[in-house]
Amino acid sequence: MSENEEGSSVTRVKRRNPGKLVWVAVVSLALTMTAVFAPPPALLIVACSVPVAATLFLVWRLRPRVGGGIVRREVVFRDDVIATWVGGRWRAYSMLQVTAVPDVVKGDAKRFFRMLYLEGVPFFYHVRQGPAPGWVVEGGRDAALKASGAWKTSIVIGVWGEGGLEEAVREARVRAEKAKAFFEASFPHHKVEVLRGGGLVDVLRECFP
Repeated sequence: MSENEEGSSVTRVKRRNPGKLVWVAVVSLALTMTAVFAPPPALLIVACSVPVAATLFLVWRLRPRVGGGIVRREVVFRDDVIATWVGGRWRAYSMLQVTAVPDVVKGDAKRFFRMLYLEGVPFFYHVRQGPAPGWVVEGGRDAALKASGAWKTSIVIGVWGEGGLEEAVREARVRAEKAKAFFEASFPHHKVEVLRGGGLVDVLRECFP
């Protein structure tokens, strides 16, 4: 405060920064609007739950369907093909079983594997040998089996396709037909057939216990 020659006093007022005043006004307005228009807690919970429920419904609704029914446990059965959901895509399996092996004529396994390789057909094979069920009897069965030589050998060849459900199923069927043709060309007088129904399920359980 300072005095002039006439003794009158002049008060000096510190001026405020306009920018800060604007920010204070904006924050005050935002808080006021929030207090006025903010929904009550119950309404806020409902508003947050609706998008979550809608998302879950869409996920359920868009699940793969086969024959009008929703796929359960991510496995689809198509008589000669079984498809499973693996790593974000479908993998469909088709299986061939050797049903007759002649005693005299021998095949060329190397040729068979080479034909599959050149065609880019992924495959696996499973061989199991055990006592024939008809000879399993109570009491001394091991001796009887060894003496009779009643043993059964099961030879299975599997192929698969990957991608979308229909694409994987179609690819597995095509590859199974190719594998069947290659086997018959490499093993004359042998018989091989595509597994279907319960036989396919049993073999897959045996290969992938």
